[in-house]
Amino acid sequence: MFENKKSNLGAILLAILCLGLATLACSGGGVTVTIVDPASGATVSVGEAVPIKSRATADDGVARVDLSAGGVFVAATSPPGGSTPSDFLVEQSWTPMAAGQVTISVVAYDTNGEASEAASIQLNVISSSGEGPGPGPAASSTPVEDVEMSGGCTLNSWFSGETIPDDTVMMPGQAFVKSWTIQNSGTCDWTSFNLVFISGDQMGGETSVAVPSLAAGSTTEMSVHLTAPSTPGTYRGNWRVQSDEGTFFGSTFFVQIVVPEPATETPPPPTNTPEPAVTPVTVDIVADADSFWWPTNIMCMVGTCPDPGHDPVLDVATSSIPGDMPIITVGMIVVHFDLSTIPDGATIQEATLNLYLDSYDGLAGDMSLNARLASSPWSEDDHSIKPACETSGGTSRAVGIGTAWYNWDVTDLVEQQYASPTTNYGFCLSGGEPGESRTFRSREGSLTSRPYLRVTYLP
Repeated sequence: MFENKKSNLGAILLAILCLGLATLACSGGGVTVTIVDPASGATVSVGEAVPIKSRATADDGVARVDLSAGGVFVAATSPPGGSTPSDFLVEQSWTPMAAGQVTISVVAYDTNGEASEAASIQLNVISSSGEGPGPGPAASSTPVEDVEMSGGCTLNSWFSGETIPDDTVMMPGQAFVKSWTIQNSGTCDWTSFNLVFISGDQMGGETSVAVPSLAAGSTTEMSVHLTAPSTPGTYRGNWRVQSDEGTFFGSTFFVQIVVPEPATETPPPPTNTPEPAVTPVTVDIVADADSFWWPTNIMCMVGTCPDPGHDPVLDVATSSIPGDMPIITVGMIVVHFDLSTIPDGATIQEATLNLYLDSYDGLAGDMSLNARLASSPWSEDDHSIKPACETSGGTSRAVGIGTAWYNWDVTDLVEQQYASPTTNYGFCLSGGEPGESRTFRSREGSLTSRPYLRVTYLP
């Protein structure tokens, strides 16, 4: 009888030791990662940068550590100077933008591309006013009860973040993308679920949008593409998750915008009165055309060329032809955005090109991709003519191997396209070393991961 008690006590002490760690990432293959600081359950504030300290170990050397918040990729950090230590202590930064409970996760990769299991902690985000974590402004104001299914598991959803804050000012007819970060807070896994418009102002959006398959306790980002009404006023649309059996459950998510009254003429202000500040406007413009060309120079007749113009993915790759003098041929992606929704006379302040990485081929490291201006016409339907691209200017960034959003600062390029709309042929993306490729989602793919251009301007 005493031996049984002693055995049970040992098991209990072992469990307490595991739970006392902020997180424990048990990994096969000699790759591990733990979050050292902050502790799980810590409270942080909206708008204040949070340092996330992790320790990664790998028998073959640590190549990098990826940080995610609420299921959304934040940063990838490699050891300095190209080194690959077996023990790597790293500090990464994340800034919360909305109150609520958020899951922070890190994954380590060794030099062979092998990944550790994710190490995770929960952080409670409070607003700057000191209010505690809650469902946030886009969720129902009171907790929603679980819905019990016939199999015994439960359905529920929880809000942890959003884009387009409530009462954002939108110009009449302005297109935008509203996204919510949502947690499956029930015990049922989600398969073939939908985010459904249930009431209010639909604002040109679809009736329902497919939700990615989501395991219980996991988070995902769900987006709807909307257009601001042409009449001034405050508009609100309410959305809710629906199961594959038609059951609505969990929090109600809403989008609320303000379309301002048209400006009226007023007497000029006194000379000693400063001009009122102009509020910047941010708009998300979804691609209206995209395609890609394989890394080869194909001579073909019109109508007989390969036609990936309507594929659900965009593939950029670099290849080499062996020989005494290797020839490197580069493939590229082209993406076009219609800037006509930006009013005449506006001043472009910032612009980013956003693509969602679907998969990769080649080495597990980063691939450098350049974004430049396309300088000649092209068509999704006809690949007999490969578009020309500027050889200078533009911007480049490293693209890793994790599925996530990647963005390029294209402010200077968008200023040129806006100033000369008749020569706006979009953007070219190319680069990388021989044998590398990256595959992104196209506009014919998922509605929640289509290429988009985010532009901030002064009207």
